[in-house]
Amino acid sequence: MAKKPKQIADGEIEVRKVAELKPHPKNPRTHPEAQVAGIAGAYEEFGVLSVPVVDDKGTILAGHARIEAAKKKGIYDIKVFVVKGWTEKKKVRFMLGDNRWQELAGYDDAVLRDLLAEASQSGDVGSIGYDEAALAKLLAVEQAPGEFQEFGEGIDIEHQCPKCGYRWSGNSAPKADEPKGKKAK
Repeated sequence: MAKKPKQIADGEIEVRKVAELKPHPKNPRTHPEAQVAGIAGAYEEFGVLSVPVVDDKGTILAGHARIEAAKKKGIYDIKVFVVKGWTEKKKVRFMLGDNRWQELAGYDDAVLRDLLAEASQSGDVGSIGYDEAALAKLLAVEQAPGEFQEFGEGIDIEHQCPKCGYRWSGNSAPKADEPKGKKAK
């Protein structure tokens, strides 16, 4: 019989001093200054909404960059989820998984473009993690090169089906009633 998953881990939300929280010594994730500055900007606009996870000794298991951003903004106290009774092995497994789960996510590019276009109309996008260069790249509409001919402009391309040998050119649709190997006009 499968083990029933816990809905909430053993632990509780507590308010801790930011200065007393310490990075996990085995955290493999790096946080560039631009990322930390972006999170700090988000804190200014939205406040601290995402709760870091720490152990009972104040070692950070998830939220290293969020804690660094809190320090940068001069936030003294922060809510954290404190896990209770975890072994060091379990803490490391959680830390690794938490980082990896985020990497495995993707985007619906069309929805992202629409949302970013809307967000860019209403203000600075730095607080949502995009600089002007990244935004421009994501919002750019790909254009065909100037010499690129559109479909139906007399493109003369020869095609042949590798299986049956049927041949046709790019400027005419294949006809189903033509004999095998005959070129469509």
